[in-house]
Amino acid sequence: MSVDLTEDLSNLHISKEASHQAPRAVPRTKAVSPHDPAVLEPLPPQASTSNRIYYYGWTVEEEWVERQAPQLNRLGAGLNALRVKSGYRHLHGVNGYVNDKDASPHMDVGPDGRKVSFVIMVAANWVNESLGIDLYNRRPTVRQMERLVELFGRKPSWHMDGRPKRYFGDYPLAMHLTDR
Repeated sequence: MSVDLTEDLSNLHISKEASHQAPRAVPRTKAVSPHDPAVLEPLPPQASTSNRIYYYGWTVEEEWVERQAPQLNRLGAGLNALRVKSGYRHLHGVNGYVNDKDASPHMDVGPDGRKVSFVIMVAANWVNESLGIDLYNRRPTVRQMERLVELFGRKPSWHMDGRPKRYFGDYPLAMHLTDR
C-alpha cells in the first residue's frame, strides 16, 4: 500500500505557472477500477498559454455520426446514439484543429490554413470556478472509455479548438455545462 502511494506521489507535478483554466491536479497514470475516471493523455505543452480550449476526443466525419442513428439521419441523433452505446452522456461535437499527419480529405481548411474537423470530445481543459464546472475532470470511466475506443476504433487525442475561447458559448455543449 505505501509503495503504491509513494509511486503515485512521485508522479505528482505542481506548477507555479498554472492558469485558472489548467487542470488543478495531475491525474493518475493508471486506473484502479473500471469505475474510476479514465486516464487522459497529457495536455500539449502550449495548452496552458493558448487562447484556445483543447478538447480530448476523436476527429470524425459528420456523416459517420449520422449513420449511428440511420433512421433519423441527423447529427444530433447520431451523437445521442453514441452516448447510449458508450454509456457516457457527455459526448459533444466541437470544431478542432488537426495535426497535418492526421488530416483527411473530408476536413475543411481553417482561416489560418490548418485542417479543421468535427471532433467528438469527452473532456476539455476548461474550468469555470464560478459555475463549479470542470470539463477536464468530468470524463468517462475506464469502462466507458474502453467502449468509446471500441466504437471509434482508436484512442482519442487532444485537439485545439478551431475558435478562440470567447466563442465557446456558441457550441451546443455550452447548454449542457451544468448537466452533471
